[in-house]
Amino acid sequence: GPESRRMLATTHWDGGPTGDATLFLDPVNWAGDVLPGPADTAVLGATGASPTITLSGITSAGQIEIARDIRLSNGEIRSSVVTATGGARLVIGAANVGNVLDGVTLSCDVKMEGGVTCRNGLTLNGTVELPGGTGIGFVGTQTLGGTGTVVFPAGGGRSGLYAGSSGMTLTIGSGITVRGGRAPFVVNNSNDNEARIGAADGVYPVTVVNEGTIIAEGVDRQGVGRLIEIRPSQRGPFINIGTIRADGAGVLNARSLLTSTGAAIASSGGVLTLASDNWASPDGWTAPGGLTVDGGTLNLVGRFSAEGLHLDRFSRTGGTVNVAGRLANVGRTLALNAVTGDFRLDGGWIAGGTV
Repeated sequence: GPESRRMLATTHWDGGPTGDATLFLDPVNWAGDVLPGPADTAVLGATGASPTITLSGITSAGQIEIARDIRLSNGEIRSSVVTATGGARLVIGAANVGNVLDGVTLSCDVKMEGGVTCRNGLTLNGTVELPGGTGIGFVGTQTLGGTGTVVFPAGGGRSGLYAGSSGMTLTIGSGITVRGGRAPFVVNNSNDNEARIGAADGVYPVTVVNEGTIIAEGVDRQGVGRLIEIRPSQRGPFINIGTIRADGAGVLNARSLLTSTGAAIASSGGVLTLASDNWASPDGWTAPGGLTVDGGTLNLVGRFSAEGLHLDRFSRTGGTVNVAGRLANVGRTLALNAVTGDFRLDGGWIAGGTV
């Protein structure tokens, strides 16, 4: 049949009588004194002194084109595409509840001052930094898609990509890159600085699937390696289909690993830890996509087996491999050779078999 198209009308921001108004949901601030709706493109260009525009409430404008910053302050954007020119950004205000993105595409950069909850998927085609005290929470099974970048900058505090409801799956899409990390700072057995991808505190079970690229990299000002924690939950797995990498002294902990059919790399002084929890099968996690050590440290933790390591796909150039968990080897052979290099027992054990 004929193709169905939605033709968007254009509604321009005029900033009210002075041009300096800031309230998105006040009709007087739009040309014709009419708010943009689902069939409209809302265009926010320069008016007056072009102060930051504030959205406190709900908009379902079909498309929002910004040439100046717009701040969510207990605001919600539904089913909209946000695009930007001239370096304009979507600013997520300091409220940790009340900011919502529901089925939104962000083709713009995002400045995080607080938290935001996502429903029905988020497409990110810009860059978002997650400093301490901020986070993107996902409620219900969904995907962080698009071609954008999530950066965990150096500094203090906790931030993350959080799965916020029990039984959900959070997928990092194939075009997404997550990078950086936060240097750990432990107080009273609790990591006071954390960059997390996974379950919010107290939420389980949660599954995390990575189809994109996650890279822990660099050091903080004290020279401590920056850490990213992939932490689904104690009763939910992490599945890697894309790339996970610890590079340049960065530290990447992949907890609750079930399987890695993608790339898992420890390079240039990076430390990559692969770990499973007790819910896993007796032979534990597997890495059919192969493991690569290129001047980094690979820690093998939890339960795993000789077959599960897929040593035929192992790549080694220097670095260190530590066995810090239980390697199930009964009736099997752990075939170390010039390609795999030495494996170092570091608090772990090899259960049976031949080495």
